[in-house]
Amino acid sequence: MKNSLFSMLVTIMMLFTCANSSFSQEGNPNSGKVDLKQPAASTETKTENPNPASIAILGVFHFAGSSGDAASMKVDGMLGERRQKEIEEVLVRLEKYKPDKILVEYPYTENEQLNEAYQRYLNGDLKLTADETHQLGFKLAERLGHKKIYGVDHELTLPSDKLQAFAETHGQKEKLEKFIADVQAFAATESKSLETLTILDCLTKMNTDKSDRWNRGMYLGTILEMGDEESNPGVEFTETWYKRNLYILANIMKTVEPCERVLLVMGSGHRAMLIPFIKDKNDLRYEEIHDYLKGSR
Repeated sequence: MKNSLFSMLVTIMMLFTCANSSFSQEGNPNSGKVDLKQPAASTETKTENPNPASIAILGVFHFAGSSGDAASMKVDGMLGERRQKEIEEVLVRLEKYKPDKILVEYPYTENEQLNEAYQRYLNGDLKLTADETHQLGFKLAERLGHKKIYGVDHELTLPSDKLQAFAETHGQKEKLEKFIADVQAFAATESKSLETLTILDCLTKMNTDKSDRWNRGMYLGTILEMGDEESNPGVEFTETWYKRNLYILANIMKTVEPCERVLLVMGSGHRAMLIPFIKDKNDLRYEEIHDYLKGSR
C-alpha cells in the first residue's frame, strides 16, 4: 500500500471532473447557509497594472492515462480516429483565444529538450504520443505559427510516506483507507463518464469554478486531519502541493511578458490552485477558457 499511496494521491489531485455527481452538496449541513455574523466580503479591487499579460488556463486530465496503482484512470485510445476528431474540436475552440505563447506541464528547467522535440515535430520527424502536451500543446502551437513552446512545471515529491507511517502508528489507518476507497470510487465514476462524453464536453465541465473548488477542497479535508501536537504530515503534504504550484506561478512570471496573451495547458488540479494566485496579482489578468470551450467567445 505504501508504494501505491504516492501515485494514488498525486493522481487524484490532478483528476479530471467530468461527472456532475462529483460535486454534489447534498448532506452538507452548511451548504447554502450564510453566517450573518461574518463581515461582508471586501469589494476592494487590486491595483491595476496598465500593461498586464492575459492568461487562460485549460485544466485537463492526463490523455495518456496514469500508472497509479490505487486510482488509475482508464482513458481509451487518444490516437484513435474518434478521439482525434474530438481533439480537433477542442483545438478549433482554443485557437479562437489566439494566445501569443502556449505554456505546458513540462519542467521549466528542461525547455531546451521540450523545444528540440517541438522542432522535430514541425519538421515532420516526430510521431506524437497521446500526451496532452503533444496533442494540445504542440498541435495548437503549430496551427498558430509559434516557433517555441514553454514548459513551466516544477516537480516536488509529496511526503506521502510520512502520511502513511503516521496513519499506521496513530490509529488512523482506517481513516486513510476510507479516503483511498473514496478516491478509487471517484476515479471509476470519472472514467465511466468519459466513455460517453466527447473530450470537448469533458473539458468544458472540468474548467468551471465548481470543479476548481472541489479540487482545492481535496487538500483541505481528511489529509489535514493526519497529525497531532508533535507531527503534522497532513499539513506538510498540503503545504508541499501549495509550494509546487507557487513555483509554477514563479515560472509563469519568468516566461510571460507584459501585454501578452498566454494559454497554460495543465492538469486540472494545478488550474484550481493557480487561478486564485493569478487573480490576486496586478501584473496578470485572468481570462476564463470555459467561455471559449462553450463557443460563447
